[in-house]
Amino acid sequence: ANLSHRRQLEDDVDFKALSNLVDGLARIAAFELEAGKTTKLRSTDLHQILDQLRVVIEPDWVDINGRISWRLEDVTLRVPADAHALLQVFLNLTQNSLRAVQASPRPVLDVHARREGDAVVVSVTDSGHGVRDASLLFQPFRENADGSGLGLYVSRALVRTFGGDLRHVPVDTGCRFDVILPLEPVERSAA
Repeated sequence: ANLSHRRQLEDDVDFKALSNLVDGLARIAAFELEAGKTTKLRSTDLHQILDQLRVVIEPDWVDINGRISWRLEDVTLRVPADAHALLQVFLNLTQNSLRAVQASPRPVLDVHARREGDAVVVSVTDSGHGVRDASLLFQPFRENADGSGLGLYVSRALVRTFGGDLRHVPVDTGCRFDVILPLEPVERSAA
């Protein structure tokens, strides 16, 4: 909180990532404290979350002459999740991608949201350098991490609180992560 009052940190990407991390850890701590209670998650419109993400990340991609491809199914995709926490997960993934494509001659980010059975899968794929050792990805405080080493760990923990998962998917070039979320129960029965 004290650091947030310093103007020189206002636009610092690392400071923003740290703030997101602190928010995520606070949510995890709050969730663990509430674990004994039965909490119903609110229904969240995934299209709204991804629209908010677009507004936040597109300027950074324009600055590096990058391109973002948004491929979203033209159907309602509602998931039982906390909207703010889910946005933080997507921000973490796309900030990781932004760092990864800095040396890429053609920086590209592809965000693809689709229905698969009783779930929604959002793939975040970049044209960066890829992952050398995927076995260490979700370990907290990883050495040689581009950031704090907690982002993927916290993001996966948040997604799992919604009954979903965050997975690395090996691809030939670049890097891909899939956020898998259950469809809203009402939507499942309608499908």
